[in-house]
Formats: sequence, structure tokens, C-alpha cells
Amino acid sequence: MEPEAPAPWVQVSEAGRSGRFGDLPPERAGAGSPSLRTSGSPGPLSPRNQLMLTHLQRDNVEAFKKMLICLKTEQPLALVGSGLVMRAGYPSWDNLMQKLHNYSGIARRVGTDRAEFIRKLDDPTYRADVYRKELQRANGRDDMYFKFLTNTFQPHGHKIDATLRRFARLGFSHFLTTNYDPTVQRAHGKIAADVIEWQADAARRDSFITTLGSGRPSRRSVVHLHGIWDRPDTIVLTDADYLERYVRREEARQLLFAIFATKSVVFVGFGLRDPDLMQLLRSVASSLSSRRGRHFVLLAHDPATEDAGLVRERLVQKFDINPVFYPETINHGLLEKLILALERRDPTLVPDFTKLIPEERRVPLVEAAAPSAERAPTQSVIDPDDPQKGRWGGNPVRNGRKLTARVKQSEENWFEVTVKVQALSGTPDLAGPVTFHLHDTFPEPDVGADRQNARRATLTRYAYGAFTVGADVHGEPTRLELNLAKLPKVPRAFSKA
Repeated sequence: MEPEAPAPWVQVSEAGRSGRFGDLPPERAGAGSPSLRTSGSPGPLSPRNQLMLTHLQRDNVEAFKKMLICLKTEQPLALVGSGLVMRAGYPSWDNLMQKLHNYSGIARRVGTDRAEFIRKLDDPTYRADVYRKELQRANGRDDMYFKFLTNTFQPHGHKIDATLRRFARLGFSHFLTTNYDPTVQRAHGKIAADVIEWQADAARRDSFITTLGSGRPSRRSVVHLHGIWDRPDTIVLTDADYLERYVRREEARQLLFAIFATKSVVFVGFGLRDPDLMQLLRSVASSLSSRRGRHFVLLAHDPATEDAGLVRERLVQKFDINPVFYPETINHGLLEKLILALERRDPTLVPDFTKLIPEERRVPLVEAAAPSAERAPTQSVIDPDDPQKGRWGGNPVRNGRKLTARVKQSEENWFEVTVKVQALSGTPDLAGPVTFHLHDTFPEPDVGADRQNARRATLTRYAYGAFTVGADVHGEPTRLELNLAKLPKVPRAFSKA
């Protein structure tokens, strides 16, 4: 039998692997300073601004060469932030806060106006505190909060690409990370790395620090400074967590001070905006007699909004950090090229600012279209632990359309979930593409079908526990809803997770 041809308006994509929860694509952060252009027109750069870019590139290549020497002679540590692991599908800080906001369901108690005020606060650790306390209201415990963290940062379905593997091979002696996910250790592949959680594994942490100056290690360590996904009680996210780690306990600051004072560190995936970390680095820099830029950072830069010379001068003078810039794009795509240049030890591969016009470099964000009235959910979230529940009419059959699902175990604690919308016999073809609505911490909670033709649409994802699925059909008022926990013969481990 020949496979059914897709309808002409259908795009066929490969089924993705995703955990029960995930993240949205990373967004670009803005800045504000004078433009490189002499006017708002998209014409060529003025000679003065072209000279500025030439100087930027010259200084950047020089910093790159110094970093190569550091990698070869000093066995630096790498300190990895979320900007690197977003390429594996993990959330940026802003996206994490938005997901936690939605998950907490705080608007139901305080009202939409006050909830929106909280959402817009420029204080993410305070916001995290508010959301955590909201989740504790149900039973006074952190069950729901820990569940959110575990599901958001679990490894299943998050792919390790060539750039991440290349980064792991760059020659760092060890890796520190403020991330909660296991991407850095997974990027090492078969070359296993010791995984240390900073607070919980105190004895192993102290041993790691003691051996830092003893030459090139026989085995690398990945040290999670702020906790790890499978021990959610170790995660440092809220204001109270930061106070406990860095204010009430001097031990963490003292040990990190010793590391930064004695070892060169390369920061990757950091915007250098963490106030606790930057204050610590400033304390270290002020204690040293000279500031030569012993540390390095791979940093996204837009010369149309920032002066590279001033950024470099400030980072070296205040924090002893020498930046190696790469042109900023929406998804930090040119970071790949810079990591490739480091792997090949080739300064000619450093991204060239003089050959890129700022307007061409800045890819505008495309806002997702708001759903039409006929496709919108019937009401707002009523159960933050199962955010699609009760929002799509509560019925898997309507208007001659039926939503079904099949669940089968894929590996230990993980299940393959295939959901399908089909036109029942004797009813018209589907009017348009089907959108499936999954738990809101999947990488794409509102996603089109992996494969669709005129009569049916299917989607396959991987999950460790049950949730409610919603579906709608573009061009018709059909809303469908199915609770996977109530499927007949569904594995008990899936329905009770």
C-alpha cells in the first residue's frame, strides 16, 4: 500500500523527541546606545564607523589569540551558563520565569492585573520566590515546585549537537556550571566526567578544589554550582536560595573566591548580569595587584548598540575579564563559528565584524500570531500541574473529529506517546492544519502535526507521565481534549507519574 500523500497545505516534519516538559526558543536581549549608522537609512557604513569595526575586529582577534595561549598553557576552567545550552532546547532565564509564572497559576488567586505586574518585575529571583510560595499553598510542601524543575531540566529529548561536543573538547581542565541540566556532562559522550553538586557533594567538591593546581587531571569534573535537575532540592533559583548560598553561608563565596583568584576561567553562555557572581569577581579583581584580563568570556555583541572598546575596558578593569566577541544574532548562531575557531586554533575563523552590516545581523523576532476566537481555548488555565485540562471542551469527539492516543513504554521510566486527530467516516476532510496543545513546558507546547493528510494528523512525543492534550483544527471551530491518564490499558507508571 502506498503512503497517503499529504494535503497541499501540509508541511511534513520529522517527529521530535521531547521530555514531558521543555522550553521555547531562546529570545534575543536588547541593549541601548548610539547606532553605528549616520542616519536611519540602510545604506553603507560611514568611513568613521567602518574604522570602528576594523578596530573592533583587530582587538577581538588579539583577545582570541590570548585565549588560545591560555588554553594551551594554563589549563583554564570553563564556566557555562544558559546561553550555551539553549541550543539543546533548555530555557533562557526569561523563558524559565515565564513558564514558572504560568505553571504557578498565580493569576487565579491574585487576579490578572496583579499577576501581570508580578510578571513584569525586573527581579527574577524575587519572582521565583513568589511562584514557589504560590505552589506551596496546596499542601505546604514543595512537591509541585520540585516536579516543575525536574521536568524542565531532565535530559530526555534534548539533543547534544556537534557544537556542544566540540566545546567539550576544547581543552578545559574542568567545567563549572550554574545550569541545572546535564548538558555539559552529556556533551563529553563516552569520555565520562565526574559530576559534583556544589553543596550536596561537599567532600568531593573540597577534593576537587584541592587538586586544581596539581597539573592536568586524569579525569574531568563537571561541578554544578547551583544544583542539578535530579536533586531539585539542591537547585538555587529563588531569592531565598541565593541568600542561603551566598549571604548566610560564607563557605561558598570563600571557595569560589579561591578558584577565581588562582585559576583562569572562560565564561561561555553568560551575559555577566548575575549580581552575586559579578560582585564576587569584582572582589577577586580588587584583591589583585594587576588586572590583565586573566579570565575570558565569549560574549555576544552588537556594535550598533554598544561600544566594544568601553565594554572591554570595563570588564578588564572591574572584573579582570577579557571579552572575545561574536556578532549577536537572535539564536547566537555565530557562537558556533567562534567555538570552531577555538577548536582549530585558527584566528582567521573568528567571526568578522567588518563584513557584517548591523541591520543584516539583527534578525527581528517574529511574534506568534494570536489564536483566532474559533481556535482559542475555552478558558484560562485551571490546573497548573495539567495546564490543558478543561480548556478544550473536555471531549475527545466533536464535529465528526476524534482525538485518540497510544502510549507504549520506550525505555525505563519513559513512554512514547502518539496522538492523532482524524475525520470520522462520512464527514468532510480536515479544513486545515491541526495544532496539538501539550503540557506548557514541552519545548513546543503548541505544535503542529509531525505528519498530516486530508483525513488525519499525528504527533509523537516522549514523556515520563500523563497529561491532558488539547487539539484544534484550523478553519473550523473544532476543539478536542483527551486526558492521557484515563486511557484504557495505559501503563500504571505513566498514569500515576
